[in-house]
Amino acid sequence: METFFRNKKIVNLINKWKVHLIIITIVAIAIGAFISSPIVITPKFKSLAIIYPVNTYTYSKESTTEQMLQVLNSNDIKEKMLAAFDLLKHYKIDPKEPQYYTYFLDEYNSNVNINKTEYESVEITVLDKNSKIACQMVDSIVKFYDDKIASLHKRKQKEVIEISRAEFVKKKHELDSLESIVKNYRQNYGIMNYNSQVLEATKGEFAGNNQAKELFKNLQEYGV
Repeated sequence: METFFRNKKIVNLINKWKVHLIIITIVAIAIGAFISSPIVITPKFKSLAIIYPVNTYTYSKESTTEQMLQVLNSNDIKEKMLAAFDLLKHYKIDPKEPQYYTYFLDEYNSNVNINKTEYESVEITVLDKNSKIACQMVDSIVKFYDDKIASLHKRKQKEVIEISRAEFVKKKHELDSLESIVKNYRQNYGIMNYNSQVLEATKGEFAGNNQAKELFKNLQEYGV
């Protein structure tokens, strides 16, 4: 009986304030809809690309996917994106602010996500209020990555060429030095044509020719 009266009291209380409760509910729904509407929160479009590490620079012990991530997340790529899309203006960042670059990085990193997938590929995701810009930014990140890799390959090839050239010059100097030594021997000991002179010196030695004997001796000691 006591429970009945308590429930009846609650029902009466609800009936008394039902108009207020209905108004509060409607207002809460309206406020929630307004806050989540495009007027308050600008919706962002997502553009996505999945790329695989092909033609990477194999000059590190890290996996090709890790190398790709390092390049894609490098400040070099971010600065190219900053210039290409005038991102300070796009993100409404005052370039006169002392910490403008930090603000830019915060905004960029919150809108651009580059992560490794479970299949050893890399997923690039860009969020932006402009769907066209989001798509263009993804394409540009991929392009700047390709340009960076091409530049790294070119620099490495240049290093290899320089090393090969230095080695060639070193060997040439060694050959020049040997040729100089041979030339001195030929001039000092009269050795010009080894094969023919050996034949003639042998004949002369058997004939008792002293000059031939001297030449034969030189050929034995210094012949080339």
